[in-house]
Amino acid sequence: IQDIEGIGPLIALATWPDLLRDALWVHYIDNNGALSCLVKGSSRVSSTDTIVAMTWKYVHRLGVIPWFDRVDTKSNPVDGLSRGDLTGEGELIQLKFPIAQLTAEIRRARIFNPA
Repeated sequence: IQDIEGIGPLIALATWPDLLRDALWVHYIDNNGALSCLVKGSSRVSSTDTIVAMTWKYVHRLGVIPWFDRVDTKSNPVDGLSRGDLTGEGELIQLKFPIAQLTAEIRRARIFNPA
């Protein structure tokens, strides 16, 4: 679940770069492991470390000043979406998932850090 929760900021940056460019950005997350890795900027888990590294690359590239913080699950208005509950206000939009960049980062990481 850590990677699923932790990839949210990366997807937001990839989907709305023009909105987030040069912005102060507060992003709430309800997974302590993912939050800790995003704040620290790294993880001992290779997949999480790749996600975090790409997130911070986008942050730097876009000039974003992020603040990652914890939100309790019960206070999280989008928690139901992560569990498949699509009821409520709002509309679904197509998100941009940077799969090519993630794949390249994972391959590069394995060259430098063979398992």
